[in-house]
Amino acid sequence: EHAASLIQSPFGHFAVHCSRCVCTPLFNDSAILGRHSKETTREIHEVYVIKTKGEDKCISERSLTLTDKERLYYLDKDGTWKMT
Repeated sequence: EHAASLIQSPFGHFAVHCSRCVCTPLFNDSAILGRHSKETTREIHEVYVIKTKGEDKCISERSLTLTDKERLYYLDKDGTWKMT
């Protein structure tokens, strides 16, 4: 999926990042961290992953921002993501 995005969307965020950074994507070490049919749910999950993993570990920019209170709303009591 990531490899295809470099070819299908040469001006997309991922392709532009690789071009500017002059980095080489490690597709074998990459993973799709979530999928959902609803755009809002995907964007909220994106915020959670970027915040949890660290912004320096993700090439994507957050599409939106959640307050700490909003972010906690989407977590179970044990700290796991509850939006599926």
